[in-house]
Amino acid sequence: VLLMAAGLLLRTLRIYATQNLGMQADGLLVFGVTPLEQPDTHAFYRTLLDHLRRLPGVDSVSMVEVRPGLGWSNKNLNLVLDGIEKQGEMWRVNLAGAGFFHTMGVPILAGRDIAESDAEGSQYVVWVNETFVKKYLANTNPLGHLLGGGDFRFTIAGVVRDSKYESVDEEPMPMVYYAKMQAPSIGTMNIEMRTRGDAMSILPELRETIASLYPNIPVEKPMTQHQQFDESYREHRMFAAMGGFFGVLAALLVATGLYGMHSFRVSRRT
Repeated sequence: VLLMAAGLLLRTLRIYATQNLGMQADGLLVFGVTPLEQPDTHAFYRTLLDHLRRLPGVDSVSMVEVRPGLGWSNKNLNLVLDGIEKQGEMWRVNLAGAGFFHTMGVPILAGRDIAESDAEGSQYVVWVNETFVKKYLANTNPLGHLLGGGDFRFTIAGVVRDSKYESVDEEPMPMVYYAKMQAPSIGTMNIEMRTRGDAMSILPELRETIASLYPNIPVEKPMTQHQQFDESYREHRMFAAMGGFFGVLAALLVATGLYGMHSFRVSRRT
């Protein structure tokens, strides 16, 4: 029974490892930064991203508030769409920087990507995933619809493919992405870098670049995007390892017992 359970757990791990994430996770490096004592956080992130894009072997750089695969997300229960409030509707939120979908390799189904011009003072815009469109805007052109109410009405500027957010085993949910540069202030963000070759190999140059710009700001939890998604099923991996260990141990105990019993019978016959 233990061996069978271990086999099923290993099969589950294989499914997780080969799961379609809805993005191109290969070559992605993610790490966090916090703008400590920076009077203008918008200028801080513009300067940081601009210097990181110049590093050799880097194709594109963007940022996101909650890194995919972290295991949690911002969720909302009330939705206001085109001035109509929908109570008890579960939908998720993330905030990202310019070129986020291009950097992550998430296909854009309609509209455009987040642009540098989506900053303070510009028209409020949002991006939604295909599950959001299927649930709330089916059989219509989703571009141009308004999300939110009062002075904060956001125009849908793009529709993107569903992608994994919390973990590899989650079911698709309505998702809304806001342009982070439109926020009045910016705190801790996660930088996503698309590189050529091994993503972790650029880490020394990355640290050196950030240290030259902002000596007191550390690089927080750097890892590949694949490693971050692996963290989302760490408990399953631990249970599979424990099941495999105890399954092999049980098999060895059974084999030892059978050998001892057989040896005893042979010695009695002799």
